[in-house]
Amino acid sequence: MTQQFLIGSVVSSTSGHDKGRLYIIRAIDGDFASLTDGDYRPLLKPKKKRLKHILLVKADGIDEETLGKMHDYEIKTYLKQCKNV
Repeated sequence: MTQQFLIGSVVSSTSGHDKGRLYIIRAIDGDFASLTDGDYRPLLKPKKKRLKHILLVKADGIDEETLGKMHDYEIKTYLKQCKNV
């Protein structure tokens, strides 16, 4: 089963020191995704992680246009809401 990663999707890290942390996909480049959580990894310093090391949590996260207008605190709040559901 292949996961369909899209910009704005909510994902969870499956390996590394950040295992279990939720992120939003900011960009996809080949086998890598740029991830942001609005806290440890703000929009201006996204985390680069291989696609095989992330798990799709919510495919219909934030549309690309809205994501471009969001601030770090809004992303952090959104991910908190996703975690509580």
